[in-house]
Amino acid sequence: MKRSLIVAMMLCVGAGLLAGCGRKTESGAALEPPKGYTGIWEVKNSNGRLIEIKTYANGQLHGPYVNWYGNGTLHWVYNFNAGQPKGRQITFGEDGAILDSSVK
Repeated sequence: MKRSLIVAMMLCVGAGLLAGCGRKTESGAALEPPKGYTGIWEVKNSNGRLIEIKTYANGQLHGPYVNWYGNGTLHWVYNFNAGQPKGRQITFGEDGAILDSSVK
């Protein structure tokens, strides 16, 4: 998980949005930021483990969107521009192997 977290944070820092982090704990359903949110939105499971980092600009996904499996293994790294998939999209298996990689 440590390597996955470092990759995710590098993406977030690269997006220039680290200062606007929002931290929330998941309680059964995925949590979304408030309308018009700009910054990094972190979602943690009930055990406090980070399971998602999404970057937003004016309420739309904009920048990296990173997700982890429950075991801490990186699940996907997607990129968005104004709510639309843009750039490299990578999906990993629970064993860390790349399952899919594409450019949008």
